[in-house]
Amino acid sequence: PSATPLPASFGYHPAFAWPLPDTKRADHIVVFEHTEPSPVRQLTPEGLIDPRQRLLPLDGNRLNLSDELFAHDALIWTSLTSRRLTYGVSDGPQLDIAFPDTPHLGIWTKPGAGYLCIEPWAGFADPDGYAGEFGDKPGVIEIPPGAERAFRMDVTVRT
Repeated sequence: PSATPLPASFGYHPAFAWPLPDTKRADHIVVFEHTEPSPVRQLTPEGLIDPRQRLLPLDGNRLNLSDELFAHDALIWTSLTSRRLTYGVSDGPQLDIAFPDTPHLGIWTKPGAGYLCIEPWAGFADPDGYAGEFGDKPGVIEIPPGAERAFRMDVTVRT
C-alpha cells in the first residue's frame, strides 16, 4: 500500500530424498538445462555469502553428487543461466525441476543426511561484510507500488 517500491527477497526451500527409492546414493546427479559456471559461492559459518569461490567438478551441465561436495555447506549460483534441472539417477527415478522466475540457486545437504535441498531463489543471503541498506543488497528485487510478484516452481516425478 506504499507509494515507494518494496524491496524483497524470496527463495524456495524444498528437500528431496537422497537417495531416491531403490537407488544408490553415489549414482545421483544434477543435470542443468545449460552449462553452468564454476566456481560457485559458499556460505561462511555465520550464514553469509563467502567472498571466496569454489571450483566444482562439473562435467559440462552435469554435477555428480557426493557428500564431499557439501562438507563446507551449500553450493550457491548467484548467476544462473538454467531455469530447469533434472535430479536423480540416469537409468532410474528422476525429478524434473523448473524454476522460471528465480535466477539464483542453492543446493545443499548435511553430509550423510537422507535429503538434498534444491532451492531456487530470487535473492540470497548477505555478502560477508555487507553493511548497506537491504534494498541495495545484491540479489534483492523491487516490487513496484500496487504491483504483485509471483514465483513458480514445478516438480515432475519420472520413474
